[in-house]
Amino acid sequence: MAEQIRAPKPAASFEYELFEGDPDHLRTVVATPTQTRPWIDPTSLKLKHRIGRGPFGDVWLATHHQSADDFDEYHELAVKMLLPLKEDCAKVFVNKFEELFPKFRESQSVCWLHGISVINGKICIAMKFYEGSVGDRIAQQRGGKLPLPDILRYGIQLAKGISDLHSIGLLVLNLKPSNLLLSEHDQLVLGDFGIPYLLLGRSLSDSDMALRLGTPNYMAPEQWEPEVRGPISFETDTWGFGCSIMEMLTGIQPWFGKSVEEIYHSVVIKKEKPRIPSGLPPAVENVIIGCFEYDLRNRPLMADILHAFESSQNAVYNDGEWTGLGSRALTDTSSVKGYTAWYPLKDHLQVGDTVRSRKPLNARKPQTVDVPAGTVVGLDADTDRNSSVLVKIPGLHNPLRVQESSLERVTFGLAAGDWVSLKDENSRHSSVGVLHSVQRDGSVSVGFIGLETLWRGNYSEIQMAKAYYVGQFVRVGANVFTPRFEWPRKRGGEWATGKILQVLPNGCLVVGFPGRFPLGHGSGSSLADPSEVELVSFDTCPGVVEKYKHIEDYHWSVRPLAIALGLFAAMKLGWFLAYKKGNFLSSDLEGQEKDERRVRTGTQREDAGEIDNIVERVENIVERVQCTTIHKSESSKRGEDISREKYSHWRQEQKTRAVSLEKQLNSRWELEELIKEQLNRFNTHYNHSSIPTYLKDVASFLMPRWTPPHELAALYWIGDWRPSAILDLARGLVRSPSSISSSSKSESSDTERLLSQVMHEIRIEEAIIDEEMAEIQATCVLHLPFASLNKKRLDGSALGFIQKEFKKIERVIIKAQQLRLKALELVVKKVLSPTDAAKFFVAFERIQNAIHQVSEQQKLGKVLVTVPTKAFKTS
Repeated sequence: MAEQIRAPKPAASFEYELFEGDPDHLRTVVATPTQTRPWIDPTSLKLKHRIGRGPFGDVWLATHHQSADDFDEYHELAVKMLLPLKEDCAKVFVNKFEELFPKFRESQSVCWLHGISVINGKICIAMKFYEGSVGDRIAQQRGGKLPLPDILRYGIQLAKGISDLHSIGLLVLNLKPSNLLLSEHDQLVLGDFGIPYLLLGRSLSDSDMALRLGTPNYMAPEQWEPEVRGPISFETDTWGFGCSIMEMLTGIQPWFGKSVEEIYHSVVIKKEKPRIPSGLPPAVENVIIGCFEYDLRNRPLMADILHAFESSQNAVYNDGEWTGLGSRALTDTSSVKGYTAWYPLKDHLQVGDTVRSRKPLNARKPQTVDVPAGTVVGLDADTDRNSSVLVKIPGLHNPLRVQESSLERVTFGLAAGDWVSLKDENSRHSSVGVLHSVQRDGSVSVGFIGLETLWRGNYSEIQMAKAYYVGQFVRVGANVFTPRFEWPRKRGGEWATGKILQVLPNGCLVVGFPGRFPLGHGSGSSLADPSEVELVSFDTCPGVVEKYKHIEDYHWSVRPLAIALGLFAAMKLGWFLAYKKGNFLSSDLEGQEKDERRVRTGTQREDAGEIDNIVERVENIVERVQCTTIHKSESSKRGEDISREKYSHWRQEQKTRAVSLEKQLNSRWELEELIKEQLNRFNTHYNHSSIPTYLKDVASFLMPRWTPPHELAALYWIGDWRPSAILDLARGLVRSPSSISSSSKSESSDTERLLSQVMHEIRIEEAIIDEEMAEIQATCVLHLPFASLNKKRLDGSALGFIQKEFKKIERVIIKAQQLRLKALELVVKKVLSPTDAAKFFVAFERIQNAIHQVSEQQKLGKVLVTVPTKAFKTS
């Protein structure tokens, strides 16, 4: 790069004769021309040691050797060595610096510059060496806070220095106390003269440097992403000014202790502001509050800041009040929504200007006082900066006195805040933007997405464009396939519709999506280029379907609410139709009920005779049981008495249910409920909870000691009734001539055929269970150590094998219980009618009760019971 950027050769010295009174003795003097160019010979600079480091380079203490024929001097100065730049960028930077060098030297509020040089391929800027800075004084001060008079004095000097740079078109962008140098007379000068601004838009070799346009703790929101959230303007330095003053007031760096990402999230996303200490002069407090406005257009300019600080410099705080203020404090509110008091002052109204009512910022709500168009004919002589003006409106005889903040200047049909577009589109940036200023000579400045700074041109190059406001709904246009910013889609693939939440100074739209359910911890918003979106409203939606979709865009809960309302309406309609249909069929139902009453009246007598027949059959079974010889069982233990009581309770409940069934035979619905309840009770009785869980309880389950032996012989098959015996009882009921189910021969034959098929299947399953039980018993007997000679079977492994086989009994018992329940369900649900099912349960209970009573009577006897054989004949 040194070959590309060469320092020009210094101007040659010349000699002249100096007349000192004697024409015969003239003295020859060698004159050196005054330095007009900033170049310094790199060999004349000697770097000593580094004294500072920043985001754009290092600061070195150096010695500058200057010599001529008549002098030889050494100056101590500071050299700011920039990080490496690409060759083309370095050349542009040097040319710009050379152009501005004379203007830098004219300002007393900017550090004195000696020149520029190139050392080891790096650009070096030589400047006067200052012993200290405001940052050093804050560090030396107890508590870090500077006295208010010093802060006001430093603020005035700082505002003047920034104004000097703004006057030549430069932005500082790196304002912070360490860059505010102090001279030997305690005068503040700017140590950074806009290096970040000179590097703006240049391709930098350091990728991290490309992300920095200043120091993060002092950067304005638009400074983080100037092409997206910009543009960078004079008001950007206002934010840095406020941060520097805040550090002087508190002694603490803004957003101290936060990382770069956290500062970005606080400043750009959450729009946080530093807390301003109390006790300041009102004018200073208001202007500092204005420095931290998120929208740069609402921040004060340096002239407003300078006015506020100068007016408060002689202020005295006494007894809770400030005295000696130069002027009244400027209020921080405006009569127009969305604006601060600083925004209208930028119009600088003059007599002869065309004005109109100021529109609310980024909103469509009209102004309260409507001034369509008028001409300023007079200015208020009040020294208050928020004064009023006289406006001559066509059609009115007398001019109106209107507050200045409620008016906006219109020049060539344009006013600050209007939406404009370029007549000749530029692919580098968006074609639609927001007008920031229009001067009386026709020059304009516009903020466009894609430009880091304001676009400057003439009013003839732009035209009015469609305006966008907060609260409108937009979506990506149909002719846009790849938008500038990421944009979500709906389930069908079409672009989602969002609501404008904010309009940035360059026209960039911050769009939220209330119609999408919020997920995660993201912000749930996207950015949009106004040239790529289209407005969505009920007027632009064709058809009812599109209008309903637009309603869903208002909130994500609209769709589920609509579905819920639709289901509710469908249910209401269904109930209404069912009610109407019920009234229509009510007459038919009444006729059917009358027929059923006649049938029940005719069958009640048959039911009584049927029950008598069942009782007679039960008595015959009892006589057969009495013919068996029964031996007296052993006395039961205390635990067996408890089991006997439980069994008696179970019998009593069965008997009670049977009586209820008998009483409710005439009620069909109650009868079905009772049958279902009785079947559930059998299900509970046959479930796994009644199965023994320990081996020692299996024998008691299969052969309970509290049950008489003859009852076991009559009923028990693996703990209870044999399923085929239950089906035999049902078949006897079906074959009964008085059975209700036998109303016709065809129905009776079908029922008996079905019952025979079921009995065949049940007996096959019974045989399988019997074989499994016999196999378990045989296996256990085979491994039992009956003989002393078989010593090998006395070990623990043989007993363990027996125990393992014995556990299989539990599985067999479960299958037997399930088979019983299956037989009962088939009889009640598939074979018998509800009335016959009720009779079946009554007969089933009476048979069990009769057998149990006979067994109990025989158990109480002391001798064997013998029943004559003729009882079998009579039965």
